[in-house]
Amino acid sequence: STQSTWDPGPARMATPSFRCVSSGSQHSISDHHTVVQLSPSGAITVSAANANQAPGCGSDVYGIFGMVSLLSGPWLIVVSDAVLVGRICDSEVLRVTATRTFPLFDRTLEHKDEEQYLQLLQNTLAAPDFYFARGGKYQLTCNVLQNARCVSSGASPGNDFCWNASLLLPLSGYAIPGRFVLPIIKGFVNISAAPSCGSGFKQIALVSRRSRFRPGTRFHCRGLDATGHAANFVETEQLLLSLTHVVSFVQVRGPIPLYWTQTPNLNYTPPIRCSSAPHQDTGFRRHLSDLQSKYSDVVNVSLVNQHGSENVVGAEYQRVAAKAGVHHVAFDLHARIGNSGLHVARLSELNALINPTLQKHGYSVCSADLKTIVCEQKGVVRTNCIDCLDRTNLVQRVLAGTVIDHVLSLAGPDVVVALPWDTTPPHVHADLDHQLRTAWSDNGDALSLSYAGTPALKRDITRTGKRTLAGVIEDAHTA
Repeated sequence: STQSTWDPGPARMATPSFRCVSSGSQHSISDHHTVVQLSPSGAITVSAANANQAPGCGSDVYGIFGMVSLLSGPWLIVVSDAVLVGRICDSEVLRVTATRTFPLFDRTLEHKDEEQYLQLLQNTLAAPDFYFARGGKYQLTCNVLQNARCVSSGASPGNDFCWNASLLLPLSGYAIPGRFVLPIIKGFVNISAAPSCGSGFKQIALVSRRSRFRPGTRFHCRGLDATGHAANFVETEQLLLSLTHVVSFVQVRGPIPLYWTQTPNLNYTPPIRCSSAPHQDTGFRRHLSDLQSKYSDVVNVSLVNQHGSENVVGAEYQRVAAKAGVHHVAFDLHARIGNSGLHVARLSELNALINPTLQKHGYSVCSADLKTIVCEQKGVVRTNCIDCLDRTNLVQRVLAGTVIDHVLSLAGPDVVVALPWDTTPPHVHADLDHQLRTAWSDNGDALSLSYAGTPALKRDITRTGKRTLAGVIEDAHTA
């Protein structure tokens, strides 16, 4: 398998929140206030902690990842190690680096194949792209605008991007305090200090959340399921944070939202097959309705080739989008910039097509404590290619850069002011631009490794803004 070239960065110290103690087949997780006890019968009890009780032999943990039943019975999964990525608003954001599993059944009755299934589970949990937030109101499983709405209304956020939602469901019938349970995202998080360039921003962040619906891998999982959920669907949020405000710009990516397959065979590029037309309109409308309920206005940007195998599904996408009255932009990226990416400057043509949409949708600004919404993003750009990895990540980076260039400036320390769209703001500072390019390139690698098992292609364009010989050679090797 191809070795990852994405480096999650240096580990930073993080302090576990709980103590996990095991005695035979009995397990407990506790903090200074509460003890959660788990028995081999599967029973879970919650009680107040005894201040005089000895802590016992055990290990420090960060919280509960979830519960899953294998052949012999349920297993409890806890996060046993994590590293600090940074802070967003009032919460710490951490990346999971290790987990532990505890049986909640009598192991003397264990199925003969239990260990094999447990190893498969542990291999899945060893992925380097699980993240969680703790300690504040901000929740990593939804974007900043949704967070602010939840703080204002007291409602719970949706769980579309809570990767372990189904694993937490068995625990919902018990009175386990929320601080013990960790809503996890699968994707990418980068948080870094903003360069001192007079902007007033203290931090920049990039967060990508993979949808928990229709998970799968490249070729084996394409298009829509019966409920309208798309494979490899990702919400990506770019954040600029000052001491008093947080600015959010959200984009989404997902495969062409139709019923289509690309079953692997001995060909380098397996053929694409589409279902019959009547089913396509129904599936597309289900998917579109779901997006509109979350993001309001939706504009589709399709980057697939307008010839050959990709056009089989690309042309059908244009048809159903036109029939549904959806704003649809078809931009054959390979034809415009070349398969080798030597004509990167032609991406400005796409920028010109999308800029009115970016003006219309805008961006969100909330107070740093999430109690006040200053303005709301009024729609989302949904970008796709075939895999929704390389071409999509490159274009999303360009659109995000356009938003930074044209919508924000600071008038005084830590005061966010939205510039009128007919105002030309100063170009993004070179150091800030470099940080964002690096973050987007790492984002592309992380999402590509998760879905396809290899780093992203065209990563040199995302990182440097131009095609390099080393990038061409690297893409030839990766592809």
